Amino acid sequence: MSQQVTVTLLSGAVAAIVSGGIAVYGQLLAAKKAHRRSKQDALEDVVRRFREPIAAASFELQSRLWNVVRGGLLEAYIVNGSDEEAEYCRSSFAWLTCTYLGWVEALRHELEHLDLGDVARNAELQRTLLAVRHGFRTDHPDISCPLRIFSADQRAIGEIMRSDGGSCLGYATFCARLGSPEFERWVSPLVRDVEFMAGHPEERSRLSLLQNRLVDLLDLLDPEFERYPADERTRLG
Repeated sequence: MSQQVTVTLLSGAVAAIVSGGIAVYGQLLAAKKAHRRSKQDALEDVVRRFREPIAAASFELQSRLWNVVRGGLLEAYIVNGSDEEAEYCRSSFAWLTCTYLGWVEALRHELEHLDLGDVARNAELQRTLLAVRHGFRTDHPDISCPLRIFSADQRAIGEIMRSDGGSCLGYATFCARLGSPEFERWVSPLVRDVEFMAGHPEERSRLSLLQNRLVDLLDLLDPEFERYPADERTRLG
């Protein structure tokens, strides 16, 4: 066999190997992209289902926190209000807090079954949710103690707030269960904290921290202010 023929055969073999390698690489790359799209689609489906209830819970809670810090709500309803007004203020504050934790726990339960580690939007959502969680649990000396809820307790409250239909307990059902042993362990500390803060306005720094982080979450879930206007989610200073 001549040298020219040998070179030609070798060149053809190398070209075939390179071509085959490129084809395999292309298939692997396409499969990887398809897998990433599949994970992204799965995340979008979960976020689509939970966006509105979590946004609504975040909006209502941050609004209540703003009204306590700036609007004199506790002074009006607990310090100077009737017994009925005081009871409403305590129980509704606890319900709004527990409802937020209930929806976050429901979302966490859905996301833990998905492999979403490298999906950028999931990372952003998780960082924002973790910031709120940290706002509840932090024991930093500059942050007041009332409304401190440790991470495991946040999840426990989320669990008891889940209803059979996959939603969170409504206000009437929540109030009916307030005296039950199931709720006493987790919810009574919140009610006591609201009562305590009514007489100690200097012990409300955690509320400002939480309100700001809930607004961060709203900005992520409703960036165009389609459902929740900018002037109704003003940050506390």
